[in-house]
Amino acid sequence: MAIKTRPEPRTEDEEPIKQRNPLTDKVAESVLALLGKPKGLLKIKAVHLFDNRFRVNVYEKVHQESEGLIKKLYISESFFCIVDEKGGVISPEIEKKY
Repeated sequence: MAIKTRPEPRTEDEEPIKQRNPLTDKVAESVLALLGKPKGLLKIKAVHLFDNRFRVNVYEKVHQESEGLIKKLYISESFFCIVDEKGGVISPEIEKKY
C-alpha cells in the first residue's frame, strides 16, 4: 500500500494553476435564457476554451422503462459560443426551443 504524501511546493518558474473563468456561469445562464428550460434538464455546463469562446452543453435525463432504475443522461444541445465581455452570447443565434 502506497503512502500518500503532499505534493511538492511549486517553484516560481512553474506555470500557475489555471483559474476558472469568471464568465462561465454568466454564459451558461445566457444560453439557458435564450434557449428556454428543457423539461428533463439535469444541468448546463459552460467551458472556457480560449479568448471569448465557450463550449456550452445542455444535459437532459432520459427515463427508460426497460432499464429499471438506471438513469441515463445525454447532451440535448451543444453550442460553440462567442460571448461579449459581460457573458452575453454574440454568436450563434440561439432560438427559443423550450
